[in-house]
Amino acid sequence: MGTGDIIRHRGLAKDIEQQNSFETQQGQYGISMEADLFLLADGHIAVIHNKDIDRTQEEIESMTLQDIEKLRVPGSNGESMIPLSTELIFNSFDRGNDLLMEIKASSPEKAEALVRAFIGELSQMKHDGIFDGHPEYADTHIGLHSFSAEALEAARSALSEEGLHLQTGLLWPSAHERAHEMAISETALERVGYTEGSTMNWNTAGVDLAKKLGCHSVNLFHAVITSEVVDYAHAQGLKVYAWVVNKPDEVERLLGIGDNKIISETE
Repeated sequence: MGTGDIIRHRGLAKDIEQQNSFETQQGQYGISMEADLFLLADGHIAVIHNKDIDRTQEEIESMTLQDIEKLRVPGSNGESMIPLSTELIFNSFDRGNDLLMEIKASSPEKAEALVRAFIGELSQMKHDGIFDGHPEYADTHIGLHSFSAEALEAARSALSEEGLHLQTGLLWPSAHERAHEMAISETALERVGYTEGSTMNWNTAGVDLAKKLGCHSVNLFHAVITSEVVDYAHAQGLKVYAWVVNKPDEVERLLGIGDNKIISETE
């Protein structure tokens, strides 16, 4: 992914209020945006942030395409339908936009199922000739990131099977306490050998895990990023993505210490 330093968090930017929607791409060319993916009960993949429609992750996963089609997301230009991942990808391809897809799920198992379904979907689109005008589009303009180490392991395997080369990133909780808040990130504690009262450097542990998972980047909460963490990640061959940064002075600080990408809602 290489369209500038800024990635629009859930597609948001100045004067754009409609998350994960087609509104974010109207008249927009050559931008980068992040979007949340959920696997529906009937196998479709929806581009949606559960809090935008006041649903839990489990409730979204129990829905079908028919259920999703009845929902609307509010925004500055009125209400919008919730797109499927294939629709968002097609519209992004048409405009030369980058997509960073977050794998969201209520459990590690569902995160694995989602990432495999998404990669299979992307491979089918390529096979169907959707990207013939730019055959390398999927590999160069679409990335995956997740708090789930299991999803990233599954992605590595599925990408190899399908002959795709998408970049992946490990979203790392801002502190070990936050890892307990999501089932998909809680397994990270065991993976890095964290025990209660441990004095390990939490952020460098995230860098090490990202390296082990074969990721392209480690994606950290902006406030915990220091020059030491950036240097350590770069020494491991990893990029550093900061989330979610909405203040210009913080953007300047991060870019000044070598942060590679900024995920922002203000652009």
